[in-house]
Amino acid sequence: MTTPDKVKELDDIVIDFNEYLETISTGLEQLKTRVQAIVDNLYTEIDELATGTNSIIGDMKKDVEKGRTVAAKMLKSISSASSTIPTSLTISPAKTQSL
Repeated sequence: MTTPDKVKELDDIVIDFNEYLETISTGLEQLKTRVQAIVDNLYTEIDELATGTNSIIGDMKKDVEKGRTVAAKMLKSISSASSTIPTSLTISPAKTQSL
């Protein structure tokens, strides 16, 4: 093989390698774009879950507060009712009636 043939072969190898690098670079860019889209979607899902969770927690806090209010009213009613019931009852023996 002559020197010009070797140079031509080397040039062909360099050209092939550059095409390979370009193909790899394009593939990596596409991969990067797709991965970024997945990450963005995950962030969106996480934000939606956090918003929903905060809403649920807020609703639960309201329910607990309503429950406390109802329980307080019930305890007040029970307390009021128990203060009107005599604590000791006097029971007189029954009288027998003669026929």
